[in-house]
Amino acid sequence: MAVPAFKANPETRARLGRIGLEAVSRNLWAADCQTCGSPLGLDSPSLIVLDYLVAVDASLHHPECRQPEWSQTAVVSSQPLLTFTTRMMLIPSMMGGRRVDRPTFLVNPSLESVTLWQDSSGGYRVATVDYYAEFGLVAPSGALDPTDRVVNAAAWLTDHELIVRLGSAVWAASHVMVDEPILATIRESGVVWLAVSTAVHPTLLTDHRPVEQIFRSGEVAVGLVELNTSEPAPTAPPRLQMKADGTRDEDVDWLPERVNYAGPTYDPVTGRFEAGTGMDGPTYWTLNTSGKGVECGLLYGPAGTGKTNMMRIIGLEAYCSTVFNVLVADVTDRNGICDSLATLAEKCARTVSETMDLLKGMNRVINARLAAGEYGEPTPKTPGLLLLIDDAQLVLRNRRAARLAERIVTEGAGVGVGLVATTTSVDLIEFAGNRALLLGLSAKNSAGFDRWQSDQLRALREAASPQ
Repeated sequence: MAVPAFKANPETRARLGRIGLEAVSRNLWAADCQTCGSPLGLDSPSLIVLDYLVAVDASLHHPECRQPEWSQTAVVSSQPLLTFTTRMMLIPSMMGGRRVDRPTFLVNPSLESVTLWQDSSGGYRVATVDYYAEFGLVAPSGALDPTDRVVNAAAWLTDHELIVRLGSAVWAASHVMVDEPILATIRESGVVWLAVSTAVHPTLLTDHRPVEQIFRSGEVAVGLVELNTSEPAPTAPPRLQMKADGTRDEDVDWLPERVNYAGPTYDPVTGRFEAGTGMDGPTYWTLNTSGKGVECGLLYGPAGTGKTNMMRIIGLEAYCSTVFNVLVADVTDRNGICDSLATLAEKCARTVSETMDLLKGMNRVINARLAAGEYGEPTPKTPGLLLLIDDAQLVLRNRRAARLAERIVTEGAGVGVGLVATTTSVDLIEFAGNRALLLGLSAKNSAGFDRWQSDQLRALREAASPQ
């Protein structure tokens, strides 16, 4: 979600007023400090407002780096450490009285900074749409004209990405998980819709509702960009921008583009298997720990980054270990994990309600095993139960579901019951505010597919650790 709270000095609060402060909160996202470039974490950031007289720029900083300020002489980084995020998706629109779903490149160009203009009444409003209107993008009021083209813009569709250049800005979005008919439509038409807004975080979207809201409110600038098939595609900067010294947090150019699964590697002595390759060699996922029992786990990150594939491997390794029974839930029934593990799984759930039933069933198993007192380490005779939930945020936002899941995480290990979940975000709102559930899921096993979210989870763990 957008930054829920920030520290602002009295002058900023007085000048922006309630409406201006709400607009700033709705259009800023706590990614990286714009002074030092490090993750902002969970503490409320400082709001720094630089007044250019004709406009103001509001940005987020660590309180220890910068105290809240409204200034005409504020010193900011010569190279702002801004984060942009992108996503390809279908945007519903009306044309000729009928609905048309348009392939759209959605971008938030600056998570941590937003420009505001002062109106005739002295109030301030977000100027994202106004700024991009200079390039020919417009607010989506009424039907969009499919004949208009954005000036000084072009798009390139490569094997792996859709790259869009608008003026000097270059953005890229992966289309690995985009349906081929959508890509075929773009190739055939030779155009793609560009939508720019600071009021959404594209990679954290789990449904179309936030996008529909910004289209209704006019908080997005849209336009049609032609594909460029005659010139080579420009090199898009990383989705998480470089630091001021030109370096990145980690160099991953050495990683292979693809690594095929070589088969089960579960070790009954350690209870773990080889899950991948990291900076220092193999990485491992632990299914069970001697003396403790079954281990839980969390896979998190934007859609299309590989979480479901990783969950398939976890399910296969658990099944092949011969000491686990596997249960699977694909909440939206769109990721194919139920189908791919159907022959291995004891049960499969394909809806939210069916997934709730599995959570209730797992809690009944915990009750029965606690009463029997016969379960501990998973064995072929007394196998562990491992529940895999894909797109778990769609269930765990419900407080009752979160409590059921929390009990599995906190009480299930010793009686051989565990939970592994994938989510698009580690925001507490996705876990119904249940901090114990989030921390418990990720205590032993966690795999982050987004650097910002990994930093966010790390900050949460540090805040929860005894000093």
